[in-house]
Amino acid sequence: MINYYKKINEEKSKEARGIMSEYEFDKCREIIHDASILAGVAGVIPIPIADAIPISAAQITMVISLGNVFGEKIEESVAKSMVTVVATTFIGRQIVKFIPIIGWGFSGIVAAGITEAVGWIIAMDLVKSKKMKY
Repeated sequence: MINYYKKINEEKSKEARGIMSEYEFDKCREIIHDASILAGVAGVIPIPIADAIPISAAQITMVISLGNVFGEKIEESVAKSMVTVVATTFIGRQIVKFIPIIGWGFSGIVAAGITEAVGWIIAMDLVKSKKMKY
């Protein structure tokens, strides 16, 4: 699963570099990277379900910030809808937390990888939408 998200991240990042301005790409990379780190750190919290709020907050903030890069005002409710896809991994990450240390680390890695994948997917949608307007 980790390799799957790594592959998506590499593909989307490469695609983004091809259609975004250097400024847009650098800002997106910074926003996505920061959110991924925050989600990864929160994902390591060993208490099941305790990571849900900080991970969601990092992802929602990421989506709103990505919108700003492309001049789109994204409301919090819309940002929440955009990251609901991430919730599908929530149960799996919680189950592995019952495996001390290894499970906690795995949960953090998955949270970071998913956050980065979602970030690049949303950034690509935003840049494509922007280009269609002009």
